[in-house]
Amino acid sequence: MEYIDSVIKLIKDYHCQVVAEIGVFRAILAKEVIKRCHLHRYYLIDPWRPFGGEGAQSYVEVITQDQWDDMCQQIYVELGVCPEVRIIRLDSIRATRLFEPELRFRPLDMVFIDADHSYEHVKQDIEAWYPLIKKGGIISGHDYGSYPGVVKAVNERFKKPQLLPGWVWYVEKT
Repeated sequence: MEYIDSVIKLIKDYHCQVVAEIGVFRAILAKEVIKRCHLHRYYLIDPWRPFGGEGAQSYVEVITQDQWDDMCQQIYVELGVCPEVRIIRLDSIRATRLFEPELRFRPLDMVFIDADHSYEHVKQDIEAWYPLIKKGGIISGHDYGSYPGVVKAVNERFKKPQLLPGWVWYVEKT
C-alpha cells in the first residue's frame, strides 16, 4: 500500500521517535511501522466502535461492536507485547488528555490522523493534536483528495500542506 511507504518515509526523514496514530482500524500501518522503524514510543489510538456518515468508509459502517471488540483484542495480542507500543482505546479527543503530563518531558514527533474522515472530526483531531507536537515535528494524515472533509479541514488549518503518494498530507510544525 502506497500510503504506508509515505508514512514510513516521513518517520525516517524526520527522525521521529515518538509517534501517535489516530485511527488504527486493523493496525495495517502499525504493523509495518513497527517492522520498519525503530521508535521509542508508538501510540495506537482508536475507540474501536461503530460509526458512520460522511467520514466513514462504506465497509466500516457494517462492522458490529462484537467485531470491533475482536479486532481490538487481536491488536492487543499481536502488538501489545511490543515494548514501544501503547494501545489507547479512546476517542481521539479524550485520548489527548492522557498525553499532557507525559509530553512535557517528551513531546510527539509525529501525529498521523486516519480516523473519522468527516470535516468536523478531522478539524477537531487537528486542533486537539497539533499542540502536542514538538516544534519541527510533523502532523500528517490519510485520504487527502479522496474525502472532501479531509481536504477542507486540512486546507482551512494549513496554508500549504505537502502531499505524498497514497493520499498522504503533512505539515511540519514551525
